[in-house]
Amino acid sequence: MSISAVAAEGWTRLLSSGGTLGHAKRVNGYGAVDFVTGTRAADTLVETDLISIVTDFATAEVDGTLIQQGDRMVTSDSTVDIADSDMLKIGETLYNIVSVRKVDFAGLVVGYKIHARL
Repeated sequence: MSISAVAAEGWTRLLSSGGTLGHAKRVNGYGAVDFVTGTRAADTLVETDLISIVTDFATAEVDGTLIQQGDRMVTSDSTVDIADSDMLKIGETLYNIVSVRKVDFAGLVVGYKIHARL
């Protein structure tokens, strides 16, 4: 087993032991227009399960612009390819994604660090 596979397995195990079940929500077809008829296609909401750990930013990190009061750092597994346009639902709270950073080992994406805002 390669080092990256071992690291990915460890990352998943860590999230599974201390994480909560959340959902990534993505709107497919957003703004799509049928050019033949000129009508806008119906949006579809796709919701996918993911395991995540939600933490607060340290008080010293909150600057009021880039990081605001109430923002959260979400660490998730790689079951879903997270994009900035997605939304996260953790518990009953829906968060907008401010930024996403991939966590990878030797080119293998094992998870995501997500800056989320209410």
